[in-house]
Amino acid sequence: MRKLFCTFLLLLTWFEITAQQSPYHIRNFNTHEYGGFNQTWQAVQNDQGILFLGSSSCVYTYDGVDWKQTLVKRGAATRQIHHDSISKNIYVGSVADFGCLEQDSSGYYVYRSFLSQVSEEKKSFTDIWKIQQLENKIYFQSAERIFVVEGKKIVATIEPNEGGTFALLFNCGGKLYVRQRGVGLMEISGTTLSKVKNSDAFGSIRLMGMLAFDENTNLLLTSDQGFMKMSGLITGEIVFENFPAANDTFIVESGVLGCEWINENEFAVNSRNGLRIYTRDFKPKILFNKKLGLKDESISEIFVDREKNIW
Repeated sequence: MRKLFCTFLLLLTWFEITAQQSPYHIRNFNTHEYGGFNQTWQAVQNDQGILFLGSSSCVYTYDGVDWKQTLVKRGAATRQIHHDSISKNIYVGSVADFGCLEQDSSGYYVYRSFLSQVSEEKKSFTDIWKIQQLENKIYFQSAERIFVVEGKKIVATIEPNEGGTFALLFNCGGKLYVRQRGVGLMEISGTTLSKVKNSDAFGSIRLMGMLAFDENTNLLLTSDQGFMKMSGLITGEIVFENFPAANDTFIVESGVLGCEWINENEFAVNSRNGLRIYTRDFKPKILFNKKLGLKDESISEIFVDREKNIW
């Protein structure tokens, strides 16, 4: 019998589900267990299997037995955390700060800020909302600009085109896309920003997630219209269109926050009203919400670990 384990961020809630989609066990990790604030934003895992969780108070590490904490910036949330499979670095993004974690001589993780590499005129940025990777480059996205890092060195910054700030940055099908408010959907190639054809509507449509569906099509999850299709990737003649067949009441009305493939045949949509699993042909499966034991239904991010568990 196949089992799927899920830990939902924000309250670190753990589920075990059988192939019949029946919840067997629900466990809520409380703040006394991990010793911190009850709001967690994102999780990643390193090659040794250690979990790193960005929270509103620190970065937690969890080896399956013990919880430890690393302070990033006092009084500021660590909204983004990323494991670089090439360099093995753990990168973190906070409020007006970003950097990486390093181990000291005792093996404890400490935070190293990259802010000293940023010129004074470019230090005026707010939250790091997304960290994405393309080859050996790491992209730290704030509303005001995107910082490009190789290893532990800032090699470039990407400024928004005149007209609006950046929203969210996505790696979809090996390409980087970022929505620019008031402008449209932008593609990043290296450190060059260019507008995607026919994407003007995304100057106002809020893009929350992207899924590479096939070689010619991406699925775009929006808060305004649910899933939309972005086709024409092979020829470069990009067309955006509504995709009503992919949208049910949950996607349209739940305040969607993101989506992620959990295996080649299923994807998950996280929202302010829980998390739902869908098949590749958009058939809804189980919905995780308070009725199944969630203490908080607002799911900020989804992470699939190397054992195919969902956090």
